[in-house]
Amino acid sequence: MSDINEGRLLNRVRIHISRLRATLEPCKVSITSVDGGYVLRLPPETVVDVTEFKRLARQGRAALQGGRHHETAKLLKIADQTWRGSALTGFSGRYFQAEADHLEQLRVDTIADRIEAALALGHHAQVTEELHELIRDHPLNERFYGQLMLARHRAGYSGEALQVFADLREELVDKLGTDPSPALQALHEQILRQAPSLGVVTPASQTPRQLPARPRAIAGRTAELKEVRMALEQREPLVVITGPGGIGKTTLALEAAHQISGEFSGGVLFTDEPENPATVLERFLRAMGAADIPAGISERSALFRSLLTGRRVLIVMDNVTGVQQVRPLMPGDPGSAVVVTSRSPLTSLRSFRTTLGPLPADAARGLLARGVRNGDPWQEHEAARKVVEFCAGIPLAMDIAAAKLAAKPHWTMKQLADLLADHTTMLDTLSHDDRAMRPVLAGDYETLSTAARSTLRKIGYLGAKVIDVWMAAEVEDVSEAEAMRRLDELTDAHLLRAELDGDRNVYYCHDLILAFGRERALDEDDPAVLADAANRGFPFSGEECGRALLSR
Repeated sequence: MSDINEGRLLNRVRIHISRLRATLEPCKVSITSVDGGYVLRLPPETVVDVTEFKRLARQGRAALQGGRHHETAKLLKIADQTWRGSALTGFSGRYFQAEADHLEQLRVDTIADRIEAALALGHHAQVTEELHELIRDHPLNERFYGQLMLARHRAGYSGEALQVFADLREELVDKLGTDPSPALQALHEQILRQAPSLGVVTPASQTPRQLPARPRAIAGRTAELKEVRMALEQREPLVVITGPGGIGKTTLALEAAHQISGEFSGGVLFTDEPENPATVLERFLRAMGAADIPAGISERSALFRSLLTGRRVLIVMDNVTGVQQVRPLMPGDPGSAVVVTSRSPLTSLRSFRTTLGPLPADAARGLLARGVRNGDPWQEHEAARKVVEFCAGIPLAMDIAAAKLAAKPHWTMKQLADLLADHTTMLDTLSHDDRAMRPVLAGDYETLSTAARSTLRKIGYLGAKVIDVWMAAEVEDVSEAEAMRRLDELTDAHLLRAELDGDRNVYYCHDLILAFGRERALDEDDPAVLADAANRGFPFSGEECGRALLSR
């Protein structure tokens, strides 16, 4: 090239560089001469899509290798979003073509990494269609074939998984004259053997729907039912329904679950035996299709969370006694929800909480009226009012009383009220077929400390409808601080009701609890101990005790 031609070319380069500087100046991009060439300098905050994609791809691969699948999925989803069409569109030449090919291969590897993370998280259904498209675009990519085989096997379509392998083998023989790789052949053998090491296998047509039968018409809980439904519709992850035994927690939970179950496409899981969370997890994992159940509770809990990810599953746990039964079953991904019934408020769990109290009087009377076969249930108005009062507005007690009336049409309402008024016959009266108040109260009793049980027995034996800390301390011969601790424990268990009277706490005990406490005292305590407690703490008993207390 002559010096003249070279000079002209350099002039043209300088002109174009000058124009390029003017164009890029508003973007704070500079072009400077360095050693006979030019360097383009970007502002520090500038993000170049190629550089950003490579950074995310590296971080995603590292997270995948470290088993951090949620992190992998998040990083590589962002990496996908940096692409807008093919790499280096508009550039030609061997250098640019080689770089474009390299970027395209890196993109394919990154997609495969993202799908591997999705499979590890149990999202086999969500990636199936994408894998079919990827195989159409990359017909010789064995990694995509292996991932599709695993996804179809885990979705319960092992036959389809084996057909995917057959299609690949045919493609490789026709085009390359070779067989699939040893790794893919090993996967094929594992699917043939239904190897447990392949993990989750969810039958295609099976979604767990474990709710028991819907309860009959729910009475007097319209507001609470609306609250629970609204909480679940607003995607509260945990709803706790609390209250004493027999108050209707299970009925409310089941009615709400039945009403909203259609919104949980991933199914509904149910347990009324939550005592051992490891056992509950095993049952739930099998219901969701897990073939290989880990031994440890932590591993089971992790697998359960993985299977819930990306699904909308409702989990109902009835009769929970402590937070340790709930925590291992909490979903890690928004969308699924847990409904818990418990006599304990479980206040250490962050949740939407509703506490059930006695039924409104109208609803209680409505339940009682179901048992009257003939005549007007309110013909014996005063007796009916007493029955409602003795049942404490507890739905189970009202149901049993109504069933007793229905089974014994010769009984009058007054006869029923008289039986309930006597603490020696009350609990026998509130028992019919397989329903009874005694085992319900026994369940509350068993959750108490030994000291609180002792105090409840003394209160029941003495028929003390009203008691304060001083009286409890006297009857149990303990300090007032210890007496208050016991009374508060009984209140937390819904066996007493506490109110502030001036500067002191007053505790009220219902006849049902008094009758149960009396039974336990006569069964468990020495008569001399009971006599001594009565002499030490109460100059009066029953109604007289309450009047004496309130007059102090």
